[in-house]
Amino acid sequence: MNKVVMDTMSPREIHTHESFKALFPINPELLAKIENDMREGTYDLSQPVILATWKGQKEPVCIDGHTRLRAAINVGVEEVPIWIHEFDSEQEAIGHAIKLQQNRRNMTDADILVCVALLDSKRPRGGDRRSEQAKSKPSSDGNGNSRSASAKKTADKIGTSSRKVEKARSVLGKGDPDTVAAVKSGNMSINKAYQEVQTKAGKTSDEKIKDIQGQHYVIPEDLLAELEELGGLINEHIDVAITGYLNFVPEAQRRQWMELVFGEDGQHSEAERA
Repeated sequence: MNKVVMDTMSPREIHTHESFKALFPINPELLAKIENDMREGTYDLSQPVILATWKGQKEPVCIDGHTRLRAAINVGVEEVPIWIHEFDSEQEAIGHAIKLQQNRRNMTDADILVCVALLDSKRPRGGDRRSEQAKSKPSSDGNGNSRSASAKKTADKIGTSSRKVEKARSVLGKGDPDTVAAVKSGNMSINKAYQEVQTKAGKTSDEKIKDIQGQHYVIPEDLLAELEELGGLINEHIDVAITGYLNFVPEAQRRQWMELVFGEDGQHSEAERA
């Protein structure tokens, strides 16, 4: 961000942008309340409408304060205070808009899903340039995992966990329209939607093993070969396989594995069960 300009402007002359209108939709009840406040008094000058420009977007557009802006137009307010920010990219502007919302509200799962979808749509795309040897190493050896790194970066911007971002991405990428809509409307949690996606997917053992490895759970090569020979759904034999694995690994490694799966107290957290 390079600079900030403070000014006033007619609300009817302020332009909006589809990305930011979709980020945090206007709540009709809150809109009505703000309109009543404006009719009884005036516009609260301590609450400016935030505009922004970035590379490729020369005309300032509203990135935060859509409800205040709509209320001012509906009531007939002549001028509203504005702050115009100059960002290097649209993604930077989105990150700032999300941070402003975080300071005013508790982010719901619906908010998180929309934010993940928008941030991912603006994320630069590129191939995995690591060597084949590096790609073959499990992420738990310190080599790093691009998916986990990306999830952490997005999670930090939204103010949630990397795991929740990964689940949200799974829901967005593999969930049916009804499931995605249920989360966006607040009728279903991300965790619940993720569980439904996993159940409907009916993953084969090979796909499930790759998913487990991607989440930092290491399965020995000999046991991996046995699982692949068994075929069928992983749920049919995964308990037997993991029990066999835990019976021959060192105690310290077994404890570490259990903590990764169940947490330090050996039980699923309430958040994961929700």
